[in-house]
Amino acid sequence: MLLFMVTPASLGLVVALVLTVGGPPPAGPPVGPVSVATGYRAVRNPFFGYAVPASYRENAAWTDSDGDYFYGNPLRGWVAETLLVADRSPTEGTKPPATFRFFAEARSTPYTLSGAHRVHVAGASAAWELDVHSRAGWHAVALDAWSRGSSTELWMLVRAPSAVTRTILSSVRG
Repeated sequence: MLLFMVTPASLGLVVALVLTVGGPPPAGPPVGPVSVATGYRAVRNPFFGYAVPASYRENAAWTDSDGDYFYGNPLRGWVAETLLVADRSPTEGTKPPATFRFFAEARSTPYTLSGAHRVHVAGASAAWELDVHSRAGWHAVALDAWSRGSSTELWMLVRAPSAVTRTILSSVRG
């Protein structure tokens, strides 16, 4: 009988704490970009930060609760981000997440990767940059960056004019 009285009281206490405190604390302070150029705005999350053109708004059609974010417009230019948990550093041959086949496309679209080379990303333990060619006819640049401390891997896909792509990629911080 005592068990039946303690369980609801314990559950009530947990609910009251969650409602009062607002849930668990965030994973950490948001990480900001290395720099934010004029005409750009910061995108911050607990693991990686970067800057996107101020006109690039979060696009709900390709953003979800699984760590996939899409900023911009499929017709004019965009940045897509996928966050993964990874216990080891990426390599030249690390495969991008399945989401790459869907970013800015109504259905899965095959692509090819080429030109993988190491790059420096502030605060990341390792990073690779690759060229992406979609069968839908577009070209983009992919960034695969990994942070050992958080075991977080960022896959970023940038389809924009070359100067915009370089500005975005140079702003990434892990």
